[in-house]
Amino acid sequence: MSSQVNKAHKYGNPEDVRTAKELEAAYELRKAVKKGKDTNNYAAVYVGGEKSEVNNHICYSQIDYRFSGKELAYFVDYPTAKYASKGFTPYRTAQHLIYIHWLANESPYAEVFVTKDAKDILENGVIFHTHMPCRWVLHAAIQLRNLWEYPFVSYAWMRMKNIIGPEAAMILAMHFDAKLSCRDGRVPSKYPKEFSFGDGCENHGSFSTKDFNFKSLKPFMEHDLSVLVGKPFSKDRGYSTLAKVFGQSSRNPLILPEGMGERYTYRDYWNDGEIIAYKLLTSDIPKYAKDIVEFNLAREK
Repeated sequence: MSSQVNKAHKYGNPEDVRTAKELEAAYELRKAVKKGKDTNNYAAVYVGGEKSEVNNHICYSQIDYRFSGKELAYFVDYPTAKYASKGFTPYRTAQHLIYIHWLANESPYAEVFVTKDAKDILENGVIFHTHMPCRWVLHAAIQLRNLWEYPFVSYAWMRMKNIIGPEAAMILAMHFDAKLSCRDGRVPSKYPKEFSFGDGCENHGSFSTKDFNFKSLKPFMEHDLSVLVGKPFSKDRGYSTLAKVFGQSSRNPLILPEGMGERYTYRDYWNDGEIIAYKLLTSDIPKYAKDIVEFNLAREK
């Protein structure tokens, strides 16, 4: 069978050639990945068509260890496994399909997705290109994992996307957290009346929420991920590379307009320091979003 060349991108590697055999192996492997346990399941097709074992691990930190010394043709992931296994009817599946469709087809990460159909991704997992920068691929996977790890993200994103745009809504959604009202990601059938801003998704997210640089807001809104450029995922999967988040800077943090929300501080287990956050009402998410984006974009002028 003839070879196919991945769609070239100015930050991808146009020399990466993937064969029909390798793509067929990726679809076969996706079936095995789906049968894994109910957290995160992932695997890879190596260049040449050999398939890896299926790995079950909540964190992507072990990727380099799992695929050490091998060049990847495709990365196969099932980050929504826990979502599917639990049913999660209160989490509004239709809402999540909109979220997944945007990620796979319209978001800054869209070019890393081989699988484009939202329902297919939700039910069967996703195949990612590997000729794109490493962080782009992993950030896309992390955004899908939010469906069960930080279920408030997609809810907040839906409330904001038509007001400030889906890109800005993604950044702010990662800053919001509903754990004031529900612990360990267990959101009840009725969403909580309160949430916090400034301490959401810090440990497993693709944006830094305790020190997100407001100057990174506009580039992400314009689909500029050049700050995350590096070697392609096919060859570079070191944790120091994977761990780099988008927009991190302690010098120019994203801030709320004065008088918005009740301020509080807490000790952060992972970052060994105090985090400043704000308690807000869920019903006011759209208003907060508009004010936050307009306020921080104006700071650049």
